[in-house]
Amino acid sequence: AMGTGAVNLISQEEAVMMTFEKLDENQKRDGESKNRIMTGISRLDKMTGGLSGSKLMIIGARPSVGKSIFAMTICMNAAKQGKKVLYISLEMEPEELMEREFAATSLVPLTEITSDEVGLDSGQKLAASVAELGSKPIWYCTEIHFVEEVRKAAFNLYENGGLDLICVDYIQLLKTAPKRNSRQEEFADISRGLKWLAQELKIPVIALSQLNRASQKEKRPPTMAEARESGAIDQDANIFLLLHDPDTTELKNEDLRRISSNLEKRGMKLIYVNVDKNRQGKKGVFYIAFDGDHMRFLPLSKENPL
Repeated sequence: AMGTGAVNLISQEEAVMMTFEKLDENQKRDGESKNRIMTGISRLDKMTGGLSGSKLMIIGARPSVGKSIFAMTICMNAAKQGKKVLYISLEMEPEELMEREFAATSLVPLTEITSDEVGLDSGQKLAASVAELGSKPIWYCTEIHFVEEVRKAAFNLYENGGLDLICVDYIQLLKTAPKRNSRQEEFADISRGLKWLAQELKIPVIALSQLNRASQKEKRPPTMAEARESGAIDQDANIFLLLHDPDTTELKNEDLRRISSNLEKRGMKLIYVNVDKNRQGKKGVFYIAFDGDHMRFLPLSKENPL
């Protein structure tokens, strides 16, 4: 590259060769980058090709739609692939996160796990889940308040054994130091800070974002614009997906209404997932089932692959 003081210029020839070498390297691995993380959510993996280095993925939803469980599902699937994960929760303690993971792994309902009345059969199922959950390379941090602390925790793990994925739950609870003039400016700094962190470590970062209630009042699916104090978040994101718990009246398709009704009878909910931005892949909408009793997401059956 031609040096011009502090500016580094790359010629077309250099750019072509760098890109071709990368493509050739990927091809030699049968098209699979060894650092690619499959989310385990098949429709999402088809659209994104999985998560790879330096990408910022934003998951936006209103409260109680299941964004934390969606993110935890991705993190658990990453850990199953041997990927090292840092999960930063500004809302829940490690024990609360573990209770959800025990529910998803053992299929003992969360309400039973959090009660004082765990039956013998459930106790055996929980005991059988200990080894599987205990072997996962996931680290939790629940005492972080500033984006700079996220960076320190990430670098600490990265330099001591490695790190492959970071998840922040959720972005509106982070602060910056020093404090900015407006929450919008502060939010832009946080979003940019997480993007830079992904680029520095060359690993994906998932950040959860709370949405405002504009779409709920208008009975429609949410858009990226509803990320609270959104600022530059939609610009910084490589992938931006939105989760939505649709009202039956919003479901115009008869098949969807039938599926939603069948899920409700089984204590589940139909969740709308909109990949609203995907810089290097497909955009689009798909549906998935949320099993709130067991804190997990399930694909719809093959008969109804919506």
